[in-house]
Amino acid sequence: MKTTLITIAAAILMASAAKAQNLTNTSWTSLHEHLYIESDDGKNNIKAFDVDCYTDGGGIPVAAEMKRVSPGVFVVRYIENDYKPSTRNKLMSVDCPETGKTEYLYQETMDGKFLHILAKVEDEKFHQMRIQEFYDAINGTYTDKDGKKYVFNNDVLTIDGKKMTIKPKETAYDGYTNGFIADNGTHYCFMISETGINLYTAKYDEQDESETPIPDKLWVQLRADLDANQGRWQFTNQKIIMERHLYRYSKSLLRLMRNEIYARHGYKFASADLAAYFAKTSWYSPVSDNSKIKLSALEQLNVNIIKRVEDAMNQKEIDEGEIEKGL
Repeated sequence: MKTTLITIAAAILMASAAKAQNLTNTSWTSLHEHLYIESDDGKNNIKAFDVDCYTDGGGIPVAAEMKRVSPGVFVVRYIENDYKPSTRNKLMSVDCPETGKTEYLYQETMDGKFLHILAKVEDEKFHQMRIQEFYDAINGTYTDKDGKKYVFNNDVLTIDGKKMTIKPKETAYDGYTNGFIADNGTHYCFMISETGINLYTAKYDEQDESETPIPDKLWVQLRADLDANQGRWQFTNQKIIMERHLYRYSKSLLRLMRNEIYARHGYKFASADLAAYFAKTSWYSPVSDNSKIKLSALEQLNVNIIKRVEDAMNQKEIDEGEIEKGL
């Protein structure tokens, strides 16, 4: 299946066009980077700051100059920063089952190459968004080797009908990563595997001021139940995926995640491994004509975001390979 990133015409046509508006005191994020618009005169002069938001409090703000070049279209130029090229940003909106109508900036290079999706977020909800990112990584139904069922549903973990409350462990610099605290006070962390998640008791490096949880002793290995929620990543058709969230996964899992969106519509896969993978589920029913499949605007948007991260990972491997070779 061929996925075109640069062209997002289908998503744009199906998404609701956002009306021109004053953007003063609005925030836009992918949880990978964050754009805060301080002032907007309603015409051409908009003052903004771009923040690398690897941390919950944000990184170092970079002054940005925004120009409204047409209704709903803005060019961002980063002041005194040659590293970040200018971008074109289109104000759009899409309907999301979980979050309702969501405004976002479709960000691209000046020559039209897709870069990021920055969703609008109220400042007071940014912290909760970071917590939900943690939950999205672990939520789901799993089984252990003995068939015991584990269900993660936000702050509740149910093990064979018995419930316990879990609280994400916040780190000093990186927000919520992979640690959580059970209601009995025990600290745990999880690692995403190709088939599910592995749970460990957690320990901490006394020399690490970030207090990031480190796997200590294996508690249990869990396999994702692909039949429980029509796949492993139900959030992909519920809301705009935060780009930062996707860096938790391997390239192979991102490929499965992206194609799971198509599989829910019955896409008939030419790749034997994908066809075999989804054939194991009870809900996948391939159609005879893929051309009749129509993704929602949200699904198409998320396909492009996932593919963008896959491509970034591939480019990183190429760059690191060139460095090792001394090129």
